[in-house]
Amino acid sequence: MVRALGRELQPSGLDTREIDRAAGNKTCRILPTARVIGVSMDFLAARAAEADLGPVTARGMSQNARLQGETYDRNMLTTGIPIGQALASDGWIDGPDLQIVNIADHFTRPSKRRARDEAEEAQQQAQWRAFHRRRARYTTKEAAEALARTDTPTLLLRGVVETTPFAGTLRRSHGEFDCALVLPPGLVTARAIRAAGRAMPHGMITFGDAKSWRRRGRLDDGDKRAAVALQVALYGEAAKLAWGDRLAAAVGPVGLVVNPPASGGLSIAKLTVLDLSEMTAALHQIRERADAAVRAVDAGLAPDVAAGARLSKRDPAANRAAVKALLRFGDWNASCLQACPMAQACRRHVEDTGQVTRIGPAAAQAAPVTSIDRLAQLREGAAPTVAEDDVAEQIRRARDLLGPPVALPWQRPAGGQGRVAA
Repeated sequence: MVRALGRELQPSGLDTREIDRAAGNKTCRILPTARVIGVSMDFLAARAAEADLGPVTARGMSQNARLQGETYDRNMLTTGIPIGQALASDGWIDGPDLQIVNIADHFTRPSKRRARDEAEEAQQQAQWRAFHRRRARYTTKEAAEALARTDTPTLLLRGVVETTPFAGTLRRSHGEFDCALVLPPGLVTARAIRAAGRAMPHGMITFGDAKSWRRRGRLDDGDKRAAVALQVALYGEAAKLAWGDRLAAAVGPVGLVVNPPASGGLSIAKLTVLDLSEMTAALHQIRERADAAVRAVDAGLAPDVAAGARLSKRDPAANRAAVKALLRFGDWNASCLQACPMAQACRRHVEDTGQVTRIGPAAAQAAPVTSIDRLAQLREGAAPTVAEDDVAEQIRRARDLLGPPVALPWQRPAGGQGRVAA
């Protein structure tokens, strides 16, 4: 039924942001379902906005931030020399000798013109898929050759790995990493071993990501570093599955984030080591949960698909029915507003249906009560069920401790302050 919902659409591979979102909300079943259908959350959010089910959550960056990011990427990832200098100064490589391979230099990107019709759009998507597959194969070849070298380490720039096992899409998906340091056996430095926390007898491959926000103290920008760690962990775990046993054994347990210094120009690289253990575990947990989540959605969508719900570019009524059906399987929380374009539509659905998740993290304390209306009834003295006894007891204790709640302005008698009757 899930695939029937998107039968009129051309499924596509997804970028790594769609996969990363699932780490922020592991219990949302819309995210893995959208990946199986082959549509992005941006596509679903646009359909929800067209159906007046909720606005698209505004995301993006300022023009200055975008220009800074593009400038820094160009400085770091064109020749790779600043990254090589940082690797040498931090002890990741012995001396200045470093082989640098920019994967993007060996391929011509397909044009990004606006498609005139669906046939041309399908043709462009096929060109991009072929482009990513060729780059992924070339990246694998270069990584294998780099690990076989005995004289110099290698820095790969703008490489591509296949991420399909984590994306869960019908078509193959790929992700582009900014850089990867390949240290062959015998050239793994003491600094690299110390970062890995163990010996690396098969060599060491360390993935990295370039970010233009400035490096500050060791404990600063923890949320940003966590987001980068998730991206880098995805590249590493995807490479282990796609590259074969020999290369997989060399993928290290740490990553690197490349930043400009706290003060100075955007042509200087500073390195920060990222521990990927927690993010790696989160990725595999998401992958394991996705199949069960999609099966549950598949069973629940049967009545809606039978009634005509489907994602379509031409039928607004069918789109509205499809999006409303999918919203039942979301699990909105406040953090979604910063990460997902469907967040506003999900929040409106939660409010319209009176789900207790609208109160945010405090909803965990209300389980197994799942509706705001039922919570209000318990607060007003309704008899709880056996399953609701603990929640009702918490409400009673809170009322004994805090007293009756102060009346809201429209609940007060004229000229009085008053309290709401318990």
